[in-house]
Amino acid sequence: MIPNIMGKTTVFNYIVFIIILILCFIQTLNCSRGSRDCKKCKTKLRDGRRQTNYTTKVTFSGIIDAKGEPYDMSPTQGLEDAWKMIDPNVTSRSDVIKKGREFVAYVQQRFNIDISRLSDTELLMGSPVEFGNLTFAGYTTEADLRLVSKTTPTRQVKYYRNTKYKGVGYALLVNADVDLDGGEWTGMMPTHSTIYTENAIIDSNECDFKEEPHILITRPLDIHPAKYYNGEYVGANTWEAEVWSSIYGHGVQYSIDMHEVYVYAFVNVFGDAS
Repeated sequence: MIPNIMGKTTVFNYIVFIIILILCFIQTLNCSRGSRDCKKCKTKLRDGRRQTNYTTKVTFSGIIDAKGEPYDMSPTQGLEDAWKMIDPNVTSRSDVIKKGREFVAYVQQRFNIDISRLSDTELLMGSPVEFGNLTFAGYTTEADLRLVSKTTPTRQVKYYRNTKYKGVGYALLVNADVDLDGGEWTGMMPTHSTIYTENAIIDSNECDFKEEPHILITRPLDIHPAKYYNGEYVGANTWEAEVWSSIYGHGVQYSIDMHEVYVYAFVNVFGDAS
């Protein structure tokens, strides 16, 4: 499980987030114009020198897009196969159920929401279960990973054409405003917002470079904002999440969703580089 990382974002973090997003979009536009690096879909090292500027932290940033709705809520086949594909430590049904129980414990501690009556079968299948104005569900997701950039100790950009971002997780969806108190986070959970946890894998074998699968575990620091308002898509949402990386360890994720054409951009900030 990832640890509890609570706190407010500083102005500095938002500035870093915006700058990296701008750079990511510029790189993506270059790909769409047929740049040589994108055609070769190879790793590009911008330089091999250790950075000496304002930070020694590691950032791992990316842009993901999908041709349609990327989420499959409560899939008919359940979640077992997805969990086994994404997390090498999940090898049995009991492991999947354990992951579900971790989500149950998380929402109890963080938000003081009791969903402990969920059965093992409901956790295994990700079945929709109502708790008043809240609905529990499991889900899987798949989208195209287009670009990844990494800073410190070497600045690095990777262009992708064939790599998928694949995830599995649990969510609590709300169909009417709910006031939450008694947990680590208190406040109103507005209609169509979400509480979730997601395990995802980036498993690349792109043309002339191959790397070990990268596992990312995320869950929001508060409530994931609603993507609908008055029956229409919200243009974009931003939020913060705690993140654990199988490569970089623990950190904080700053993200933006653009909903009508699904594009998801993220910046993960991890501790000081060794």
